[in-house]
Amino acid sequence: MPSNIDLQAAFAEMQAARKALFDSSEKELTARENLKTAEYEAIQDGMIDGKNEQARKAQLAEIVEAEQCALYLAEMGKRKAALAHEIASMRVDAMKWQIRNDISIAALADSITAVV
Repeated sequence: MPSNIDLQAAFAEMQAARKALFDSSEKELTARENLKTAEYEAIQDGMIDGKNEQARKAQLAEIVEAEQCALYLAEMGKRKAALAHEIASMRVDAMKWQIRNDISIAALADSITAVV
């Protein structure tokens, strides 16, 4: 059976992972907003002057390349944080299952002992 210290550590790890997931979600939202702002400003400032849609899209992509890269990194960070949270949650669930299982086995052993 997991010790109280093990349980506390697992819950603390899950809590930290949840906080990291929240923080990474906020970074992703900020990066997404920064990208939209940069695209809007590029269009409003007349920086996009391509003769056709393909040329304009290429110009816009080049102008907002740094913001697009920041968004990609933020999305990757969020995926990693989500995985860490899922693993921490699974660890806590496994400990809970083990405790329930140990309690059930102890109750069964007590009932068998009472019959004999």
